[in-house]
Amino acid sequence: MDQIVVILKDWPVLLQGAIGSGIFWLVLYLGPKIVEYFSLKISERSLKSRQQKLKYENIKYSMMIEEDIPTMGAYVGTLSHIAIRYIVKGLICLSLGLVTMSVIKVFGVVGFLGALYYFFKAADAVSPVDKSLDAEERQEEITSELSYIEQKLNKKINSDHK
Repeated sequence: MDQIVVILKDWPVLLQGAIGSGIFWLVLYLGPKIVEYFSLKISERSLKSRQQKLKYENIKYSMMIEEDIPTMGAYVGTLSHIAIRYIVKGLICLSLGLVTMSVIKVFGVVGFLGALYYFFKAADAVSPVDKSLDAEERQEEITSELSYIEQKLNKKINSDHK
């Protein structure tokens, strides 16, 4: 790295200024495009996450309304399946973190944080809902919010294909 700096210092000042200006222009040009790209991806990911959370909540409120025991069992099974998927993903992250920790310690921390993230998502999937709310009214709110999210996601998908 020091050799590169020495070589660049030997170049004429005019050339150094031109290269510096070019790099500055490139950063100014690409910077906003990169930020926009990642903010759109994060926004889309946030919408999908919210959609998923609302679907789980909808299942929980359906369970409160349902009187048929086998159907309630199906809801419990669905939520359990979701939680188990997240637990398995968390265990995979934990295992990879433990294995790679002996090589690079940072990978261990990343694996542990990933596991913690998935364990919290599993806990959220089976967490209780607010029983003081009217279940049917809350389901209507959830349905309307889900349709709004679906419209936004479909609009995003359609604009990507054009």
